[in-house]
Amino acid sequence: TSLPPDSTHRSHELPPNPSIFDYVVFVPVSIITFYRNLCIQFGWRYVTMVTLVYGVQQGVGMAFVHIAQYWFLLDNKPK
Repeated sequence: TSLPPDSTHRSHELPPNPSIFDYVVFVPVSIITFYRNLCIQFGWRYVTMVTLVYGVQQGVGMAFVHIAQYWFLLDNKPK
């Protein structure tokens, strides 16, 4: 489904004459606005669960990468 054309759809844009502060906060505010739009469309519980599951999967994956690097790169190889 697409977002309705009314005021529930919000996007973050730079003002006409942006300052340095506007450039610094642009990305964090854009991410927050993106998550707000996701919550409007799918509900905060679904967005939270997807974010947590993705984070846990990345954490477990990085643990396996660390073990694999230790095993293969620091292993004593026969001469």
